[in-house]
Amino acid sequence: MSAPRNRLYSGYPGYQQPRFSQQEKLRGSDKVALWCGVAGWIMIILFLACGFVLYVASVNGEHSEYAGLSFIVPFIFGGSFLGIVNLVGFLAGFIGIGSSVTPRQRSWCRRGIILNAAPWVIVGVAYVLIDVWVRISILSY
Repeated sequence: MSAPRNRLYSGYPGYQQPRFSQQEKLRGSDKVALWCGVAGWIMIILFLACGFVLYVASVNGEHSEYAGLSFIVPFIFGGSFLGIVNLVGFLAGFIGIGSSVTPRQRSWCRRGIILNAAPWVIVGVAYVLIDVWVRISILSY
């Protein structure tokens, strides 16, 4: 019995698996995770710059005791958009790792996952450290 000629099947004699070169182009889905991570970090830098400008403007103002809160205002207004961008990049990175073929594609997806997760890890660690510092300062009285 001979094998059908129009179907590819790995069990047939002489069939070779398709090979992928290392120079294969990156897919759009591979780049989404990395570019969302870069966009997220650019947004964070812009939020910090806006917070600094608001701080400088409010230090000599009428209610200068609230000047420290001026760094929070840009993150309140832009934080939801930052969260959406990071979530899209994080999910695109995981989907890209699952469907990647070459090591180059996997590395781009991993870098995107790290760039998208890093701000939230930093915020979580900072929250824990501030909480510990406040509890220690309250207990010292």
